[in-house]
Amino acid sequence: MIRANDKCRTSLASRSQKKTSVQTSFTLALTAIVVALSVGCAGYSVRYPLKKNDKWQGPPVGGILRVLPFDDQSTPLTQKEVKEGDFTYRLNSRDYYEKKEIAPSATKMVIEHLRKSGMFSDVIGQNSPKAADMELTGTLAEYYARGRVNKGAESTVLTFGIIGIFTMPLGILVFNGIGAGVTAGAKSEVDAAVTLGDMTLKKSGTGDILWQNTINVKTNFVGHFSHAYPQGVLMNADNCLRIGVNDMIQQIGTALNKDTARAVSQ
Repeated sequence: MIRANDKCRTSLASRSQKKTSVQTSFTLALTAIVVALSVGCAGYSVRYPLKKNDKWQGPPVGGILRVLPFDDQSTPLTQKEVKEGDFTYRLNSRDYYEKKEIAPSATKMVIEHLRKSGMFSDVIGQNSPKAADMELTGTLAEYYARGRVNKGAESTVLTFGIIGIFTMPLGILVFNGIGAGVTAGAKSEVDAAVTLGDMTLKKSGTGDILWQNTINVKTNFVGHFSHAYPQGVLMNADNCLRIGVNDMIQQIGTALNKDTARAVSQ
């Protein structure tokens, strides 16, 4: 027979377990919301998706291209946020990047982009044992992005997220959806700039310069306020790199497909 005191203790234990479960769910869900506002904080690597229009559309150049590590000459941003008048801006601070470096992952991304462009037979890095027909060198003269924080929209997302937590499990879907709907038209201003300096393509062995230029890319637009989240700011800088590499591919392809510089591997 279960005594009254035992029933009471069982009831209290059950309530305690439910309370603990709710507290745990609250903590996890709140953490998820905070992470959404601060994602990309550490260990970020330069990366962007490659699409069909990132390929070289002209005749293939052929030959093996070696890309040497880019020299980072950009001004390192050490602050994650700055205030200008009434506005707060998030920056692509070096603290976000793996080992606080941009050049290593940017070089890797450029190699991948050039390889998938289809222009060359292969594109390799500095340490590849393959013999290369050409070498590409250059600098990251600028790698910058910032987004103006939309405090109202971010506060709304956080508020509806917390309300959803207290009405879990259905509430978190409903109120997160409401929050997304309410802020659907919320905007932020974003600007970014990447400069690929002294980009030089040489023929291996002779050192003959096949192509040389500095490429500047700047963007400024008003878009969804999530572009000002840390991850959004970092991705906007990377998108400038993608645009710059596409420009470089067009310039190199045009130069090397001229009769005077066509078969560089021969």
